[in-house]
Amino acid sequence: MHGMKMRIASATLLMLLLAAPAPSAPAEAAGRPRVGVALSGGGAKGLAHIGVLKVLEEAGVPVDVVSGTSMGSIIGGLYAIGYTPAEIERIVLDADWNDLFSDRLGRRDIPMKNRKRDDRYLLSLPIVGGRVKLPAGLVSGQKIYNLFARLAWPVLDVDDFTEFSRPFACVASDIVNGTAVVLDHGYLPDAMRASMSIPSAFIPVRLGGRLLVDGGLLRNLPAEDAKNLGADIVIGVDVGDNLLPAEKLQTLSAIMGQAIQIAGEPEHKRQQSLCDVLIAPRLDKFGSLDYARARAIIALGESAAREHLAELRALADSLRTLGGEGTPLPEPPPVVCGAVRVDEVEVRGLRDVSSRFVLAELDVTPPDSVTVDRLDHAIRRLYSSGFFAELSWRFERVPEGRKLVIVAKETDAILLNTGLRYDSHAGPSLLFDASAGNVFGHGSRLELGLLLGDRKRLAGEYSIHTGMRRSVGVRMDVDNIDDHIDEYEIDRRVSRWGAQSTRGGIMLETLLSSILYAAAGINAEWYRISPDIAPAGIGVETGRIAFASGDLWFDTLDRSWFPRHGLLLRIRGEAAGAALGGDATFKRGSVTWQLSVPVGPWVALTGSAFVGITEGGPAPYHYRFFVGGINSYATFQGDRTYSLYGFEHEQLSGSNALEAGLDLQVEFARGWYAVLHGSAGSTAENRRDLLDGDTILFGGALTLGAATLAGPAALSMTYGERSELGWFLSVGFPF
Repeated sequence: MHGMKMRIASATLLMLLLAAPAPSAPAEAAGRPRVGVALSGGGAKGLAHIGVLKVLEEAGVPVDVVSGTSMGSIIGGLYAIGYTPAEIERIVLDADWNDLFSDRLGRRDIPMKNRKRDDRYLLSLPIVGGRVKLPAGLVSGQKIYNLFARLAWPVLDVDDFTEFSRPFACVASDIVNGTAVVLDHGYLPDAMRASMSIPSAFIPVRLGGRLLVDGGLLRNLPAEDAKNLGADIVIGVDVGDNLLPAEKLQTLSAIMGQAIQIAGEPEHKRQQSLCDVLIAPRLDKFGSLDYARARAIIALGESAAREHLAELRALADSLRTLGGEGTPLPEPPPVVCGAVRVDEVEVRGLRDVSSRFVLAELDVTPPDSVTVDRLDHAIRRLYSSGFFAELSWRFERVPEGRKLVIVAKETDAILLNTGLRYDSHAGPSLLFDASAGNVFGHGSRLELGLLLGDRKRLAGEYSIHTGMRRSVGVRMDVDNIDDHIDEYEIDRRVSRWGAQSTRGGIMLETLLSSILYAAAGINAEWYRISPDIAPAGIGVETGRIAFASGDLWFDTLDRSWFPRHGLLLRIRGEAAGAALGGDATFKRGSVTWQLSVPVGPWVALTGSAFVGITEGGPAPYHYRFFVGGINSYATFQGDRTYSLYGFEHEQLSGSNALEAGLDLQVEFARGWYAVLHGSAGSTAENRRDLLDGDTILFGGALTLGAATLAGPAALSMTYGERSELGWFLSVGFPF
């Protein structure tokens, strides 16, 4: 306390001397010493800064300037632009940190036509120069950036951080030359994102010609930066780790962490010595990833600050005595609320992707007005296209008014995606998929897929954005399928048919929104149906089908497995005829519906229904509708086979079919589910017989399931009218 008083006295004397008249300058009004807060890095432990800021405001300590490193840059940046500690706490507690530190898009952010694809991969790795390449970081940080950009909307026109309500600076590290970089100009989300870019965890940030990573490597407690902003008194908040004793250095990670910390310890001690008040919450029991324990960490920050409460109140009293209102702070920047006018749009960083594609998806035509929600949704939509590794946006002043600048970093690698699955019916299955963007044109994507297992499939798809308007594209696809179909009499399998087909099609598609998709086009298919197990005398059937098809999908389900809320509606129609060059003439339509509704914090109710109708002539055997088993095939069987618990896979078949189900789902522990299923189904050659009491069959199941890193896992006990108790096990994403 004595040292602090001496610093206050010295600062006051210095200010009085500076205020005295000088021959070359007019006299300046005397003012109180300025107070700065320096917030250290520490990952989740940095959330303790919120508790400290609460106590500072309670004690009446005026905070004039703010500096921060890593998590300190996030908390400090928000505080500097006017967020209160209570508002920052609410932001932190409401955030889904596991989701923010992941590049995996939320299901509702994935374009509708990509959801089947993205729901089924276990691992994705880039291929560059013919070799699998590990990324520069585990996470690109796109979701973190989107959050920062949303929160910084009030200062979107301010590029000088000293003009914030409280002047601000944060620290990053130049990974190329090993120097600390002070960020006090530019775009606030860029600065915060660079300051917290932990090496290997986050991809480094390119900013101002530098490659920047976490500032904690070189200056984890930015006390000198608070002084450079004009602080006469510095309150430091240090949540960094202390050096571990020998008995705790028993693991490789502990030793490596200690080695890194030792290298920066002299500088850290120097920064601590620059603090007039040093608050160090005791957070030894917490880790840098303990975001789930945010409330406890904030409370410990508050508790640590209260240990200095008398000291802080004395400081506040001294400042009031010394300077009254003191030197006025800079005027806060005008707060931007609601929509802002955009007079120009520029896209930077494009190499292969067409600017026409970006502008069409952005859907901003100057002069236009945009809100933070509209811009955030547009950036998410662009990122979900798969063409970009990173996307950022900012505003710049131009003579015409305000320019919206989109900065893009394109993905420059082929992605190799893999899926692995096991279930009781089909056994193990392995999926490989390679995808590359802009191969034969801007805004295009080429995909090749191979499915190995009981059923085999080789597929290729090429799609290109037309640029005519938002989300209008052309898709060409081809696949070769080696499948089989089981035929039953009552509950006994009497034959198995091999079904091989080669199909190609061209579709015009439009993503009407993130939850609505429509497509229409023409297809041609050559098929061969041959008996694998069948009575003597049954021959091979071959043929050619040409048909027009259309799809309309509406999907708001939160996830494709163990859904808790959302609606799925899928309508598909097909019309085949000799006029199109095929051998068969028929019309086929289907409607799939599913609604999941939460009925409590851990309970959800899901209703589902399916109806399929065939008219105008017989369809080839593999175009019949099949009902039975637990349908877990999300690709080529997804349009053909529908679940009916308690029955064998494909046990019921017909030109017409219906199925309905009701599920009661309980999440009894985080990621663990118990589901009670009830279902009814019917198939018939004449659709009027579908509701005949003799054709409707009932079944049910009890499932124990879990969300695992390998995908959903489920063990089901089933029972149906035509079978006894049965078991079904599945592990992995369905494909």
